Amino acid sequence: MFNWKEYLELAKFLQRQGSNAFIQEAMCRGAISKAYYGAFCHARNYARDYLGYIPKYDNFEHGAIRAYYQTKKMRYIATRLDTLRQWRNACDYQDSVPNLTSIMNDAIKEAEYIFNSLPNKT
Repeated sequence: MFNWKEYLELAKFLQRQGSNAFIQEAMCRGAISKAYYGAFCHARNYARDYLGYIPKYDNFEHGAIRAYYQTKKMRYIATRLDTLRQWRNACDYQDSVPNLTSIMNDAIKEAEYIFNSLPNKT
């Protein structure tokens, strides 16, 4: 089984490589995307394993998991996932994203918060 925290580690690795100006923007965008997907999949699996959530593993899952955490009185997870998703969408679809380095740093912090708030119980 894949450990979704590896995506967060990949995001941190890309963050450290930021000095290469030729591909710096691609590295920032990639780090933001991986931070989101790592946190999202971890939150989905946590809800499945410990909170009774039944995932559908489709494109609607992103909104469904945020809504589920709100029903569980865990809005702090839902809000952070939504912020990460918005940043990831901007990086994946917009030609220009201002403040990428700052967003990357914040995305990694938000993803770490989600991982730390939803620890594996095994």
